[in-house]
Amino acid sequence: MSETVRNIQNDHANCLSNLRLSSLEVHLDRVLYAHSFTNGKPQQLFGIDFDRQCEGSDYHATHEFARLVRDRAEDMLVPSCSGLHQGNLIIFSDRMAADSVINVVESINLSLVKWEP
Repeated sequence: MSETVRNIQNDHANCLSNLRLSSLEVHLDRVLYAHSFTNGKPQQLFGIDFDRQCEGSDYHATHEFARLVRDRAEDMLVPSCSGLHQGNLIIFSDRMAADSVINVVESINLSLVKWEP
């Protein structure tokens, strides 16, 4: 969710009121770990400079990387630009193995509203 908030444009801020935060129990078979930290920060990995990616909004390199991973894995764990140490789990739901499972443990409707001074 933090990546959604980080990337939302001002004119779409009202979309935040429709967000739902869920806790998931996940058992997956083919995970690509593209998550390597040095001094608490992601480093350059697979030719992608994560610091540089987090500064802009050109996602061509990261989308191309995801396309290549998708051919070999059902999901990938990548660094988060929002500072979440755990990273982001990207799941290609149509590529999941037959014995992989995702269960929703708990969900919360955030019911956020746009504050205007």
